[in-house]
Amino acid sequence: MLRPHAHRMDMSVNGSEIVAMRLANWMAMTLAMMLPLVIRPIRFAAERSLWQRRHRAIAGFLIGYLGCWLLVGLPVAFVTPGPLFAAVIFGFGAWWQLTRRRRFVLAACHRSMPLAPRGWRADRDSVLYGWRTGTNCALSCLPLMLACALLGHALPAMILGMAVAIIERYTFNPSPILLSAAQAVAAVISLLMTI
Repeated sequence: MLRPHAHRMDMSVNGSEIVAMRLANWMAMTLAMMLPLVIRPIRFAAERSLWQRRHRAIAGFLIGYLGCWLLVGLPVAFVTPGPLFAAVIFGFGAWWQLTRRRRFVLAACHRSMPLAPRGWRADRDSVLYGWRTGTNCALSCLPLMLACALLGHALPAMILGMAVAIIERYTFNPSPILLSAAQAVAAVISLLMTI
């Protein structure tokens, strides 16, 4: 059975360094798993901007988007990883997948907004668009991301999380029941890891 990657902590590593490492791991996981899911909004920010400022619009979007995920990751960095808590979170994710509220939040991930063409308003709008997209993505995908973090960023968990997110984002009318079942199976596997 695959075990999550365990970090050996040297006795010279203090608590703040552990939190910083966990936060860095959270952001690396966010970049790997969530950035591929926002290619369309990034493209939208670039296309709706004046040609000479399209790179600023993309940078603004990413600042807002990743800033949201950084804020979400701060409390996560203080949680000690473990498969039992991950199993609970995967179970919650399986339930959350089937709720009407989550479908609303998921639809909000795809919403765009008007972007000012120039000046400080254009910069503000790009950051705000990234923040709104990040907030809705975090509300939608947080159980999957949190469970992956609690399993020590184990590759099988991250592959499952990414597969669920990609199927949901890029397929027409994906089955919430199937995606919920995948998370329920992940919960059972995580629970078995505690035995």
